[in-house]
Amino acid sequence: MAKTAPKTGKLKRQKSRQDSRGYRTRMGLFALTFLVLLIVCGKLISLVQGISQPIAPDSPVGQKTYQWDGTGRLNIVVQADNLYLFSFNPGSQSANLLLIPPEMYLNLPLGFGQYQAGSVYQLGQSEQPPLGARLLKEGMENTLAVPVDNYFLVGKNFSEEPFPKVLEKIRQNPIQAAGLLRGSKTDLSLKEYFLLMLSLRNVREDKISESDISESTVTSWELLPNGSRVLGINKPDLEQFAQGQLEDTALQNEEFSVGVYNATNHPQLAEKAARLVRDMGGRVIFTSNLSSDMKNSVVIGKKSYTSRRLGQIFTPNCPVEVSAHDSTKPGCQPVGFDQSISRADVNLILGEDYYREFQ
Repeated sequence: MAKTAPKTGKLKRQKSRQDSRGYRTRMGLFALTFLVLLIVCGKLISLVQGISQPIAPDSPVGQKTYQWDGTGRLNIVVQADNLYLFSFNPGSQSANLLLIPPEMYLNLPLGFGQYQAGSVYQLGQSEQPPLGARLLKEGMENTLAVPVDNYFLVGKNFSEEPFPKVLEKIRQNPIQAAGLLRGSKTDLSLKEYFLLMLSLRNVREDKISESDISESTVTSWELLPNGSRVLGINKPDLEQFAQGQLEDTALQNEEFSVGVYNATNHPQLAEKAARLVRDMGGRVIFTSNLSSDMKNSVVIGKKSYTSRRLGQIFTPNCPVEVSAHDSTKPGCQPVGFDQSISRADVNLILGEDYYREFQ
């Protein structure tokens, strides 16, 4: 019996050490598994966030703050073999490709004035920081009085080929859509880009139109004092042209009334914005002024596609999901505005940020 006790104690100690090693092993495996799960979750989160970020932005200046969800019209300025405005309307399942000649004048923001379309990008790239894509996008918007949501600067592989042919290749072969991204610069997200590509495949060929703006009544040739000829815009014909080719079906079908207010000291701001809303297909019923000055533009009224779309275009500093309601965010509360006495379903109140961004 005296000899058995030590053996029993030794066995217990061995078993205790084995249990301890097993426990440490299990804990190690648990920690390793937990670490791997954290890494995988982090990668998945990064992937999800990545598909909503610009694919290859030309510069961080003037990036848009919203995502196209496939419901409303999408307008993209495209620089390829020529300059184009590409417009896709999901409501009518149609697309327009409008050629902008290099001799046409664009009304640029940020005090640049008028400049020939063919040289706008180079002009912007000479600035620090470079803002060529922004000048193209906002210059097109100012000139045609329609919202331009994105830019797409075609890479060298496709830049020499007529863009209408490139577009047709993309529609016929999805692999070409991926190839087009190589070397290109765009503020479209991966999610927006492939959503657009998939949508285009469902558009009938007879629903895709191509036109040259220089062959329309919207433009006319002008002779400058130095003897050079440029292509100018006939503003009286522009509104009819835009409403015929670039209206937003979702906005039209909702038929919400819109009131536009100027809450700055800059004259004619409400009239300019109202023209853009009308050209989109919106129903502007009045323009007016507010006595108080607003720093940030805001949209107040019924939650709707109209309020969301106007928020995307006009209220970069007040989140769309906030500005469509009574906002509690500092700088987004319109002082002196009483929504209860407005005749409009949706009210667009323009602040200094809109003036600085687009003038």
